Parts: sequence; C-alpha cells; structure tokens
Amino acid sequence: ILVTGATSGIGRAVSRDLIIHGATVILHGRDKNALEILFQECRELGPEPVVAQLDFALTQENVYQKFAAELGSRFNKLDGLLHNAGILGDRTPIERYDIGLWQKVIQINLSAPFTLTQQLLPLLRLSEDASVLFATSGVGNYGRAYWGAYCVSKFGIEGFAQMLADELGDTRIRVNCINPGGIRTEMRQAAYPTE
Repeated sequence: ILVTGATSGIGRAVSRDLIIHGATVILHGRDKNALEILFQECRELGPEPVVAQLDFALTQENVYQKFAAELGSRFNKLDGLLHNAGILGDRTPIERYDIGLWQKVIQINLSAPFTLTQQLLPLLRLSEDASVLFATSGVGNYGRAYWGAYCVSKFGIEGFAQMLADELGDTRIRVNCINPGGIRTEMRQAAYPTE
C-alpha cells in the first residue's frame, strides 16, 4: 500500500496502523531525513516498510514512470494507494493570490495524484482487491472565500475520483474520497463486477 505524504499527521498515523495490521507500506515523502526517521520508527511495528522520496512539486512524468516500474519489479502489484500528500497554500483573496503558489498547490494537490494514479493503474489492476483513496476536504465540495488554490484542487480531486470510479466501475478497483477533517463527503466507489 502506497501512502503519499506519510511523514507527518494523518499519513504518518495511517502508515503506522497499516504496518501494525500487517501491510507492507510504501512510505512516500519529499524530505529524506523525515522519511528515514519514519522508516526507523515503523520497521519495528510489522513488515518492513519501503521508502519512496519524490517531490510532487518538481517531479515530471518520466520520474513517475520510473517509480511505477520500480514498484512493479519489486512487488508485482499494488493493493492500495492513499493520496494524502498536499499543501494548503495561502488563505488570501484571489486578487492577491501569488500565481506561482497557485500553480504549486494545483501541481501537488491535483496534478500529482492524477499522474501517479495513471502510472500505477496497471499495478492496481493486478490486485484482487485494490483501493484508491483521495484525501479531500469540506472545501472540496463547498467553496469558501479565501481558500484559493486549495479549495479548487480539492474540488478537482472530488471530480477526478468520481470520474475514475465511473471508469473503473467494471473492475476490482474501488475509488473513494475521504475527508480527514470530519465533515462528511459523499463517497464514490467503483462497483465490483457481479458474479
């Protein structure tokens, strides 16, 4: 199971729990030192995790392709993908929002999950019971002033998850959005094929 943004907060907690319950977890983060600390912390909890250092703000398609190929050669399949990595950006009026920061937030919160999912779908298809989870937010389905690029990126994630669930409806890959903030969002799930 790949957990993006595993080095802190929800990603760290989920990674630890998955390992405790016997999962082999691929810990993603951009900071090498934070990943090493997490690796040392988690290796005693269960199956030894794997570390994946990728900076979603800078990573290009060929890096994602190489990453997917490395996972495929090591594991042959992927049972789960939690898109947890993200940044808030500024909470400021649109007329003052920095354009470079806007693009960075959209890249990390929306474009990176698209590219990573696209490249990992072949490995997810090899699982008998795969799940793709997208962390979203209350501002992902109800726009609020001053939430800027974060709000737009989470609206995009909600739409992407719904579209992907519909596309994968005849496969064994489930697709859901989860809202770690506690405000319930509608879940989207690809249906299993009927026997």
